[in-house]
Amino acid sequence: TVAAAIVVLAPASFAMQNASADGPWTKAIEPSRIIQNVYYVGTEDLASYLVTSSQGHVLIDSGVAANAATIAAGIQKLGFKLEDVKYLLTTQAHFDHVAAHAELQKRTGAQVVASDGDAPLLETGGKADYHFGADYNFAAVKVDRRVKQGDTISIGDRAITAHMTPGHTQGTTTWVMPVKQETGE
Repeated sequence: TVAAAIVVLAPASFAMQNASADGPWTKAIEPSRIIQNVYYVGTEDLASYLVTSSQGHVLIDSGVAANAATIAAGIQKLGFKLEDVKYLLTTQAHFDHVAAHAELQKRTGAQVVASDGDAPLLETGGKADYHFGADYNFAAVKVDRRVKQGDTISIGDRAITAHMTPGHTQGTTTWVMPVKQETGE
């Protein structure tokens, strides 16, 4: 029926509208410090975070392919060097979180990190995705390190722990790092 066709097509239409050159998924915003050594370097509607340390940095998620330049510019605008990004972490392997991984890996030389459940999606450019299939492919990228529940990415004095929270994708990962609350005193 027409109603069923509209329901089926709505997610694709929504995704393409948001990923367009002038949509909120690609609209650049000012990079900013969130707390301590955690910075926002994403776009208006797709989050990417930079965690910094004296030994190098960690980038969490990359957004759609068009966001690579925005994220790189944000990192540099904050005064950090792209080549100091040592790890590129994945929260979930849908195109709106990882399509810029390949380009940012090239620009930074960072190790790409993902869970066992999401690594095949990254390495096939999304073609192994049970949800989107061939509809939202992206540049494939080699996963350098696969993580499981409780694995830690350590850099400098920072440790970020992987917690497996599958559902949205088979390997959705929540990354946790303790920070001290700043009092402003």
